[in-house]
Amino acid sequence: MRSARRAGALLLLALAAVLAAAAPALAHAVLVSTNPANGAVLPRAPAEVALKFDEGVNAQAGSIKVFAPDGRRVDAGTIPHGVADGATVTARLQGGLGRGTYTVSWRVVSDDSHPVSGVFVFSLGAKSR
Repeated sequence: MRSARRAGALLLLALAAVLAAAAPALAHAVLVSTNPANGAVLPRAPAEVALKFDEGVNAQAGSIKVFAPDGRRVDAGTIPHGVADGATVTARLQGGLGRGTYTVSWRVVSDDSHPVSGVFVFSLGAKSR
């Protein structure tokens, strides 16, 4: 009886270890921060937008779209650039951006191959009404 309990306990311990090791592989990338920050009101237009994730991601052309207050796209439309760890992607913006609220729509693929997406906004000079 005692050896059966011990074997059961070892089996549970082994199962817990396997599940704990697999947990990070099951997680999707999470957006940690953006630059500009969500909701920020800036005095002048940034040259680019940057998105930082908690793990590496893959981004393709069109992964990051930036829309002006009038709905036209103002990102450069090229493949976003990443940093060495692959967790930060940036997209260049067109010049001559006017006042108002800009919407950033993004969709990337996590290292675990799952797509993640979202939206954030920033404003130049003042928020759009």
